[in-house]
Amino acid sequence: EGSIKPVSSIFIGLSPELELALYTLAVLLKPDDACTVSLGGKTIDIRNHVFKNRGKKYLGTAFPDI
Repeated sequence: EGSIKPVSSIFIGLSPELELALYTLAVLLKPDDACTVSLGGKTIDIRNHVFKNRGKKYLGTAFPDI
């Protein structure tokens, strides 16, 4: 809608499949909230935002909160 996203982030060294799985779990467990996970001894919050359209929930965005 004409907005520019000021920053973006990704995990370095993870497979795309694992990253997608983490985002999926985060949105299923804690939609519109931070989901804390532990990877390699580090604690990371994964933020996600969902929106509803015609009664269905959709993932708007998910990203590691650094």
